[in-house]
Amino acid sequence: MKFPLRVTLQIAAVLVLFVGAVYLGRSLPQPTRAAAAALEPAHAAKPLAAGTEVSCTINRTAVFSYPDPGRIHVQCSNAPIPGVYFFAFKGDDSATASRILSIFNTALAMGKPLLVWYVTEDGSSWGCGYADCRPIQGAAVGP
Repeated sequence: MKFPLRVTLQIAAVLVLFVGAVYLGRSLPQPTRAAAAALEPAHAAKPLAAGTEVSCTINRTAVFSYPDPGRIHVQCSNAPIPGVYFFAFKGDDSATASRILSIFNTALAMGKPLLVWYVTEDGSSWGCGYADCRPIQGAAVGP
């Protein structure tokens, strides 16, 4: 069975375009290491630090935009510190806040405890009141 001329020309055109794209891609200058580093985001996430560790059985997670700069927080059904059911992270570092929120939600979805590293400072200015909340330094999904 013979291919019609039109189909043969279309196949040839596709092959020529493919070979041309490969040749062009190899002939263009490759970015240097410095140019590749310039493409990284200016506000990369901060590494999480370790502090005092407690285990939290998650009741719920939340994100708030008020008061400025807002916060993400987790509410524990147990009180890992007497009277403290909430752990929060200040919303001014959105990359790290997103990472921590992902850890909260992973632990909640998996039904696993949340390990929280906290500081004893008062975060009332951004919505984490000292009476029942502690600012977070780090978080992990427990065993």
